[in-house]
Amino acid sequence: AAFGLTRVRVAEKDELDVNDPESIATIRERGMTLADIMAYSAPRDMVAREWTNGFHLTRRCADLLHSYGHGREAIVRAFLDILASEPDTFIAKKHGAETAERTMRCAGEVVRGGRDLHAFDDECIRDGINPGSIADITIAGIYVALGEGWRWDC
Repeated sequence: AAFGLTRVRVAEKDELDVNDPESIATIRERGMTLADIMAYSAPRDMVAREWTNGFHLTRRCADLLHSYGHGREAIVRAFLDILASEPDTFIAKKHGAETAERTMRCAGEVVRGGRDLHAFDDECIRDGINPGSIADITIAGIYVALGEGWRWDC
């Protein structure tokens, strides 16, 4: 499967792991649907959680985009607002929960004007911190907002 070709990591303690061919067999044996897999993953994965809670953060992102206007700055602001309020599970899987929490707090400092955005971005790049789950949710929010008439004037 495609997951085996990527470097996507899941928590070591997971019984089912998208990188493990035996897990694929187990999923088939159990007759698990996509919804079942997302529910199984939701406690540890915020993208999976979106599937189980009605895409709450995706909706929030789309609403933020509408409220912030059009273009790149609105996208950055919406991304930072969500990052400042939710620890990114991709960061947690790769670097641990403490790093995800610290990144969330730093994003909050940027949102409140107490930290420079570019310095924060440089720190994340330097340390290999990638808020990939929130990036995925932001893309979904952009898609929803575009469908509702929001304009991408980038």
